[in-house]
Amino acid sequence: MQTKMLCISYDESLLRTRQLLFEHEGYEVTSAFGYVEGLEHCRTGHFDLAFIGHSVPHVDKASLAGEFVAHNEGYIVATTMLGEDPINRVHFLPASVGPQMVLEAIRNLLQR
Repeated sequence: MQTKMLCISYDESLLRTRQLLFEHEGYEVTSAFGYVEGLEHCRTGHFDLAFIGHSVPHVDKASLAGEFVAHNEGYIVATTMLGEDPINRVHFLPASVGPQMVLEAIRNLLQR
């Protein structure tokens, strides 16, 4: 069965790029631009993993992660800016990490 992924960003070009990257790897991707759209998908979708981009402010990441956990059993991966505080159940990657390292981190989580 194909892994269902929710990808949330506040940057439309990064959102499209990540969707193409993840789909190329075989994931079924639902993209959400902005907080309201991301929140709706967190509450109504059924996802194996959420990916939250570094363009999402920390307070919004925390809120989205909380909603995702409340309605899904999957993992959360977020790229983060230097100095962001940890968020419960979120696996952080530095924003500077390249696409291959993001894919590797996701693969490792899903293989658990």
